[in-house]
Amino acid sequence: MWGVKVKPLVTLLWGMGGDFSGYINLVQALEFRNEITVTGITAGDIPYRKVYGYRTIPKTAISSMEIDLIIVMTDKAYLEIENEIARLGIEAGVIPCKVLSIPGFRVKEYLDIKNSIPTYFSVNCWAGLLYHRLRLPFCSPTVNMFIEGRDYIRFLKSPKAYMEADLEFKGTGYDEYLGREYPIALCKDMELHLNHYVDFTGAKSKWEERRARINWKRIIVMMYTEDRGIAKEFSMLPYPKKMCFVPFDADLDGVYKIGLPRRDNMFFEIVNGIVSGRYQYYNILGLAKGVVEKVVE
Repeated sequence: MWGVKVKPLVTLLWGMGGDFSGYINLVQALEFRNEITVTGITAGDIPYRKVYGYRTIPKTAISSMEIDLIIVMTDKAYLEIENEIARLGIEAGVIPCKVLSIPGFRVKEYLDIKNSIPTYFSVNCWAGLLYHRLRLPFCSPTVNMFIEGRDYIRFLKSPKAYMEADLEFKGTGYDEYLGREYPIALCKDMELHLNHYVDFTGAKSKWEERRARINWKRIIVMMYTEDRGIAKEFSMLPYPKKMCFVPFDADLDGVYKIGLPRRDNMFFEIVNGIVSGRYQYYNILGLAKGVVEKVVE
């Protein structure tokens, strides 16, 4: 409703490692926007009563506090600390400090994504780059690889059938961009170019592990292509959340044009650079929700 103020999330900062000084200003920016209010800081042995004006709180006191959000202020130990918070039985949202640097970051928007992590089906490494940027587990097996456009379209027409099939080793390929050989697998009639793996056994293990995490209730599909016919086929797929990036004008559902900054750019580099942060075209949290929101004109 108009005029209704949103109550800021009561927030605890956890940790004072090397990342703390690099992210405290971003924390304070969230306070300035009234998204959070920091109630204190906890870590190991802190020999101070206050840090940057925030009181220090021993871990033993946290369980009795009412906290909405914990920001982990050290990236390397994020998963370890998140597990510790769970063991302590603290019921609060937990986010890593690294995500605060995502342009256009909003706490509640991120928590909505984290609380029901989408499965991103992608034609190349795009999904893996997005999961990594969001600091979320890979809930899709189509990461660290690429799939040819026609194969990928067939997969998207019947993904559950492909997910029920076993992978078979087909042979090896050579990635000129990475400068090495990689295994190629077959999933039914779809070739998986496992270019970020060194052996088929390890790739198959990861495929099975991530296949088990698929969130079928929140599927977002992505691809890029320079083929107008494939773009048209993609546009007709019945997914409510879909995006196909192309380098040409196209008035098609779910198809979006991206221009090349330089003539020597390879198109996939531009597409991957959107989520890695190299190129500014679309809102990253928007893409994470399947919404293509342009940030440049």
